Amino acid sequence: MAYLPALCAALHDAAPRVKLLIEPLPVEEIEEALRSSRLDFAIGNLPSLLPRTRDLLLFEESYVCMTRKRRGLPAGSKLDLEQFLSASHVQVRSLEHSHHNLDDALRAQGVGRNIALALPHFVAVPGVLAATDFFATLPEKLAHILNQGDTFRIYALPVSLPKAAVTMHWHEHFHEDEGIASMRGLMTDVLADFAKV
Repeated sequence: MAYLPALCAALHDAAPRVKLLIEPLPVEEIEEALRSSRLDFAIGNLPSLLPRTRDLLLFEESYVCMTRKRRGLPAGSKLDLEQFLSASHVQVRSLEHSHHNLDDALRAQGVGRNIALALPHFVAVPGVLAATDFFATLPEKLAHILNQGDTFRIYALPVSLPKAAVTMHWHEHFHEDEGIASMRGLMTDVLADFAKV
């Protein structure tokens, strides 16, 4: 949701009276919420929705590891596996499929992270990292947004992960709806610009 500030600004300029409501739902409830118009769109790495909804690829996202700057950190731009595994980690337990890829890749090698803190979303991650020596794995664009004050050190991961496809989903029944189509166009434009950052 690192793109939310840009989306809110564009929406305010284009349609200042439109209300934007962000609602986290379990993946298994999203299709019905789209069908019943409880949701107009779902955005994320949601591969289980692909065969059942209309969709558009917005951008692809890589993951990185981030920790607060301090003495004794490994040199270079990438952690090796031993350095990564010896650290204490913040795990974000998101509904999105891509956030599980790291632990799946580590399990395939017969290893696992030392999870010191599990969170339901990324909102508390910067404060936790600033106060501890923990590491967090997060989307690269979000890491750079959170590091605008140059407080953190960002590393490439020691395992290769596929890029996460961030897609927008909507229900076929509303594909031709003028308001939905207009909003879809605005969101597509904003997120295409976000992908270039």
